[in-house]
Amino acid sequence: MNDSSRRRPFGWIIFGVALALVIPTASTARTFVEASPGDEDATFVPVTPCRLFDTRPVPATVGLRPSPLAAQDTHVQQVTGDNGKCAGIPSVATAVSLNVTIANPTAVSFLTVFPADVSVPPLSSNLNWTATSSPTPNKVDVKLSPDGKLKFFNNAGTVNLIADVVGYYTPASLTELAADVGALETRIAALESSVSVLDASMPFAASFSNGASVQLREVANGGFPTGGHTELARVTMTAPAAGTVVANFSGRTSTQVAPPNDTQFQCHLSDVDDTDELGLTDLPTIFFSVDSTTDEVPIAFTRGFDVAAGETITVYAFCRVTTDATPPSSVLSRDLTAIFTPDP
Repeated sequence: MNDSSRRRPFGWIIFGVALALVIPTASTARTFVEASPGDEDATFVPVTPCRLFDTRPVPATVGLRPSPLAAQDTHVQQVTGDNGKCAGIPSVATAVSLNVTIANPTAVSFLTVFPADVSVPPLSSNLNWTATSSPTPNKVDVKLSPDGKLKFFNNAGTVNLIADVVGYYTPASLTELAADVGALETRIAALESSVSVLDASMPFAASFSNGASVQLREVANGGFPTGGHTELARVTMTAPAAGTVVANFSGRTSTQVAPPNDTQFQCHLSDVDDTDELGLTDLPTIFFSVDSTTDEVPIAFTRGFDVAAGETITVYAFCRVTTDATPPSSVLSRDLTAIFTPDP
């Protein structure tokens, strides 16, 4: 005889599907920067590269300026909004990521890129070149002015500039990110709870199977004294929720009995053990009986039991004969399966 075993074929699959639906997707990847609590943190949003401006002559010109920067010249450029070949840079962007390229330089010089609300170029260089340099690019990440603009400063000679946007930054504090993570954890916990409920609502079975023959004990004169029946099988299970356990027994009888007795061979399913000393009046409903049989007649009977949440139930299969039989009565190929189904 074996103990009950639960099978949960769908719980983790559903949980897996439910969990995939919770995690947000986006058309852009995100990388977090300046991650010190209290700082003005930002989230980087990459975009398909687009040309913000190109000061080279037509037909290369993109944007409003078709001429190079002169010495000590500063070009002011709007970044947010729709400009040049770039569209939809949001007004909440606080910084931008650019590929900046110089072309046709006439002197040794350098380029400084800085927010448009800064009046004097900072002492820094984003790109350096000589008078004979071929087109030279460099990656520049720079903060925007509050109105979404940048300044481009050329130190000496003349030079054409080309600027391509590859991404931008939006405000995102660690507090906001923590709140998002907290909300996600809450949803995951809710999903886990839902999976537990779903798991508890799944039917499952416990079973016993044995091909060995069991000889039945005779109960003389149709009586039913203590221990006067023979246990054939048992299964045990614990209900995760209130519901019904339906037990199904099958086998074969090899008894040979004959009238005049009304009932010679009887079987039933019970949730009470044989050792509990049942009397005749305590015999559960007889679920299978025959008056006369020949060898190896099929046996099959079913009974249902109501169970409470958390209740452990053991179902027993019993059979008896009420008269002596030659050869002795036996039951073969015993199978008992109990299926738990929760209440709707």
